[in-house]
Amino acid sequence: MRRHVLPVSARRGAALLCLALALTACGSGAGDRDGRGGAFRGAAADRGPLPLDRYSDGHDGLGLRMSLAEDRLVRACMKRRGVPWSPPPVARADADPAQGRYGLTDADDARRSGYRVPEDPARARRNHYFLDELTARQEAALDGDRNHPGCQEQAIAVLQRGVDRQRQQQQSLLVFRLGAQAMENSARAPGVRAAEKAWSACMRERGHRYPSPEAAERSTRWNAGTAGVRRHERDVALADVTCKEKVSLVRVWARAEAAEQRRLMQGHGPQLAAVLRANAVRRANAERVLS
Repeated sequence: MRRHVLPVSARRGAALLCLALALTACGSGAGDRDGRGGAFRGAAADRGPLPLDRYSDGHDGLGLRMSLAEDRLVRACMKRRGVPWSPPPVARADADPAQGRYGLTDADDARRSGYRVPEDPARARRNHYFLDELTARQEAALDGDRNHPGCQEQAIAVLQRGVDRQRQQQQSLLVFRLGAQAMENSARAPGVRAAEKAWSACMRERGHRYPSPEAAERSTRWNAGTAGVRRHERDVALADVTCKEKVSLVRVWARAEAAEQRRLMQGHGPQLAAVLRANAVRRANAERVLS
């Protein structure tokens, strides 16, 4: 797994893209073989709930249940086809696409890894299996072809039964657009700008000069290709987290983002209600597989 941290703006976009593409892109139990399963830091614990959260796969563990169900279906399909199949269990980190919203927020992570993504051993083992260990026979059975759907497509079809997949993608893209716009708007809110300035002043008091948390994370001084994390990087990362807490940056930003989401959601009630109905169907499908 790559250990360098994406820029904050890129990480936000990736997290929201996972939300938008839902099962077809980020909720798969098949690991990262096709780029699925973002590993970004800082989950919903670093903020309160946002209005759009309930429409995402991360809400109430839907993504994890879908991943577990897909994994079970794929295993059964491979067994029927007589293809050896023994991937490590689904990693919880692969089923939470909405992470790292406001950058580094965990002091323990900062002390251990600086601005680099701490490795999740379970996720790393599963990714290694899908990226490096699959045989040609296993790939063919998993992917299928135009005339014979593979085990993964068959599993997704079961989990999406009763859901118009094209319409669901359109609905998810609506959620993506609303979330992306709210995030960008809130980043420019006066309260957030003031909190970032206070954060920068706090960092200067600790001997670190950065205009914003994003600038600190993107510093070229943190060479992701090096084997270890230097003490200075850990010191800056820990100061970053400490200053965010001191000036309440995450709380201020989350409040501004929530307000923007509520404003932008107005006028989209029927579409958003359809997202909830589709998610309820998908959850029921997953629970039937797992029961």
